[in-house]
Amino acid sequence: MLKKGFEENEPVKDVKVIMDKATRKNKGYGFVTSKHKLSTAKAVKKERSMKVGGSTSASRLTCKREADAKAPTNSAPLLQKKKIKKQKNENGLVGAAEQEVKVKAFETFACPIESHKVIEIEIAESEPAVGMKKWLSEYHNQRPGLHVLQQRIDEFIADFEAREERARQERETAAAEEGWTVVTRHKGRKKTTDSESGITVGGIAPAAVENKQKKKTTETALNFYRFQRREARRNEILELQQRFEEDKKKIVALRAARKFRPY
Repeated sequence: MLKKGFEENEPVKDVKVIMDKATRKNKGYGFVTSKHKLSTAKAVKKERSMKVGGSTSASRLTCKREADAKAPTNSAPLLQKKKIKKQKNENGLVGAAEQEVKVKAFETFACPIESHKVIEIEIAESEPAVGMKKWLSEYHNQRPGLHVLQQRIDEFIADFEAREERARQERETAAAEEGWTVVTRHKGRKKTTDSESGITVGGIAPAAVENKQKKKTTETALNFYRFQRREARRNEILELQQRFEEDKKKIVALRAARKFRPY
């Protein structure tokens, strides 16, 4: 009967009904092997009104692949996959020449899928680590690994060099005495000769250059302006006059001490 029903739509190679060994009765389902590329889904729809293994005409037939026999029937993604496979089979996209489909009769459908129902799962907050777990976490946090340590060292060195560069620029652009400001356009090349002696040197330390520059500014700042020179000369003359008056007083005192006084 099954073979006759399926042959109305497509050629059937073989139909095998599963029998119960104990009672020697058919179990109501079997295997149908088709010769065509299309699946037997269309034939199953038309065969629903027929009797299969003593069941009534209201029995429902569900076509399943043998690999999906154990899959749950109440999952929406599985039904969506079945629809896609069914559409591919109807369009002739299945590459196999023969298909083996397991047909089983059920009295009623499976429970309807409640797609709108959302299952909420409450996740408890993680408890704070105590005891041995706390010690292990502290130990691992203190020893993050070579890669993390190298990254931290590189960041510290870059920050330190940036701070040193800013401090050096501030020292170079600091206001000097008499309101003069040293302005540098760029870093410049390394100095290899001394400006005064002309001796070739490997390099001059920045601290030595700064000290030398300070000494030059203090020496030249005293006699830089004309009024400073006039004041220096006047101070020298006043100092000489004061010394001359003191010498005069000393000579008068010595003469008075040598005067003869008999009585």
